[in-house]
Amino acid sequence: MLRNTLSIGAAALLVASASAQVANNTEGPDVAVSRIANNSSSISEYGSSGGIAAFSMASTSCNVGDEVVRWDDSANDAPVIGQNIYRVAPDGRFTQLGYSWLKDSFCAVSETSCGTCVFGTGCNHLGIGCADTYGSGLNDGQNGVAKFEVNPTTGVWPANWSATPSGNSTTRGRLQCEAALCADPASTYIAEIQYVSEHDHEYGLARNNSSWIEIQWSSAGNANSNVSTTGGINMFDPGIFGWQDTHNDVVISEVRIVAEGGTGPAGDTIDGIFFVGSKATDIGGGAYRYDYVVHNFNSDRAVNSISIPTICAPMNLQYTDVEHHSGSPWGNADWDSTTTGSDISWESQQDFGQNQNANAIRWGTAYTFSFEANSAPALSLGSVDLGIFKPGTGSTLSADAIVPGANCCSGGSVSNLCTGVPNMVNSLGFPGVQNMVGSTNVIANDLQLDCAVIPANEFGFPVMSQSTTSIVLPTGGTLCVGPTFYRLTSLLSNSGPSGTFSFNVDNTTLPQLQNFAPGDTWYFQTWFRDGSSAANLTNSTSVTFCN
Repeated sequence: MLRNTLSIGAAALLVASASAQVANNTEGPDVAVSRIANNSSSISEYGSSGGIAAFSMASTSCNVGDEVVRWDDSANDAPVIGQNIYRVAPDGRFTQLGYSWLKDSFCAVSETSCGTCVFGTGCNHLGIGCADTYGSGLNDGQNGVAKFEVNPTTGVWPANWSATPSGNSTTRGRLQCEAALCADPASTYIAEIQYVSEHDHEYGLARNNSSWIEIQWSSAGNANSNVSTTGGINMFDPGIFGWQDTHNDVVISEVRIVAEGGTGPAGDTIDGIFFVGSKATDIGGGAYRYDYVVHNFNSDRAVNSISIPTICAPMNLQYTDVEHHSGSPWGNADWDSTTTGSDISWESQQDFGQNQNANAIRWGTAYTFSFEANSAPALSLGSVDLGIFKPGTGSTLSADAIVPGANCCSGGSVSNLCTGVPNMVNSLGFPGVQNMVGSTNVIANDLQLDCAVIPANEFGFPVMSQSTTSIVLPTGGTLCVGPTFYRLTSLLSNSGPSGTFSFNVDNTTLPQLQNFAPGDTWYFQTWFRDGSSAANLTNSTSVTFCN
């Protein structure tokens, strides 16, 4: 059986790799999702009501283990199936838009779409290597089990389950999406199917029970238009990995509450599993936006707080949860935020002792937390802390994540000047373009000038000054940095076949003992050869370094 775990002490909490994959013929009964909506169709659109659009999706599961999987719905010993939908916004932020109530599976037909299928196990078992399919109509959560009646860690659901979804007949119990947030052609949408199986979980094999696929609407901006899948299915991982798939700077950590559900018959620990994603986005002027997603994969104990280290004063705080619906008793009250000199935290308004149905990050849901800070990310991963909602062994989990560095500053700014000057058009027929990347933080010392639209295989270097001017040079171009200017000839570089420069301007090695200080404004421009007897310059860039 595949294992990917690392103990972190007496609290019996565990951090594991986020990239574990499960192959066929793992030891024990092992359910995996092999198909969502047949990869191209089989998504039912039910319309919308009150600004909420409703859907359901077909699914196919495979038994990738080496034992049959129990599938006896009459004894409540069959998997339940949940559906989720997520959005990756144009700015790179990942949020969950909605979830469905659960379909209770029944009568495994043991199809052969997964490969070699060992038959003879009957309707109450899914054979080894066999598949089982439910159409979108059968997976409609309007006719299924409530999430709050299922223990997602053990996979146990009650024999006397009785909750039925309430509310509007169009949307109740179904996979929901706020219509205004769906069908944006600039966004990426991710659909996820998750199976929860008691037989699978007791062998410690829950980790690979989710898969995801991208979906799209046929009519931009119309959440009631046809929905179809795009691309192939991504097996064995939950939908949060779609965030990483669209943005490769996303870091995802897997953390566990070891043996949350006890120990199985073969001695396997039945763990509660969470995924924590993090991303830092440079928004200019020395500021960064930090996004964190906490996805509760299958923990019944849930999470009711997150704490992120930052000594920089956070700005523009954002929090997004997912609405519980259709009569679920789980609360929807927004979490409160608190900022100290060392961290920022969000926490549910009530703990378990005050309200067992308080708003916590329940299984199959993902909450997003965001803020801005005048600090570049730390050079190495830090740690964010999660508070566990329900009592039990261990009260916190720690996950590796991108966090702000210790160098805070404010008041920095960047702007491009001297653009569109006619005589700066070079031999390519366009002016050279210079932009700054990195931060305006002097201590960070990561100022970088990137130049493009430069003639190929020409030499160039930047110049800098604390004043501006406009002097047409006889060799070509307009000098926009004024007296006194300094040549950074130590950075002399060749544009190569791509016609680009990239200069790392080190504050500790500037010419004539110059240096950047907080509050200073400096102007930069790149000079370059443009043929044997000509030269030219890019636009200039103004940088005010932050305090």
